[in-house]
Amino acid sequence: MDQNDFRIAVTVVSFIAFVAILFWAYSRKSKPSFDVASRIPFETLEQAKQDEARESSLKSSKPVTNLRKNHHAN
Repeated sequence: MDQNDFRIAVTVVSFIAFVAILFWAYSRKSKPSFDVASRIPFETLEQAKQDEARESSLKSSKPVTNLRKNHHAN
């Protein structure tokens, strides 16, 4: 395998990864999580907790990943 074959392989793998990310980003399963994440900068902590509880009650089969982690170092 020479250098050009390696470059071709990296290009093909990168393109496949790009297409996979596109499918994941635009899938219907991801939309609720992205909707919640898009509102984070505009919400207070109480609103965030209420939204998180509402989203987790809607997704009874899957646990909701916590998008609002407290990153304050005190």
